[in-house]
Amino acid sequence: MQNRSSAASTALIFGILSLVFIFIGMSLPMGAFGAIVALLSRGNGAMEGQAKIGLALSMAGMAYGVYSLLYTFYLLSTPEYSKMIETIQSLLS
Repeated sequence: MQNRSSAASTALIFGILSLVFIFIGMSLPMGAFGAIVALLSRGNGAMEGQAKIGLALSMAGMAYGVYSLLYTFYLLSTPEYSKMIETIQSLLS
């Protein structure tokens, strides 16, 4: 019982961290770890409330992480980004 409670708390903490670390690009790995721990905390019984909240927060963090990763790849492929990089390079030289 204690292991399930500890795992549920860990899942909640990593779910919160996945949302806190959105701006430095760590939401995807934090969210993935939180979701895995939340699912493992279940064992053979029902999932605790903390684990459910941790799973939901982790999934939200992972979703935003995937979205920001795809959006970054999209921005890097646009011609406007290339022009902006060239402008910055010319200003720095």
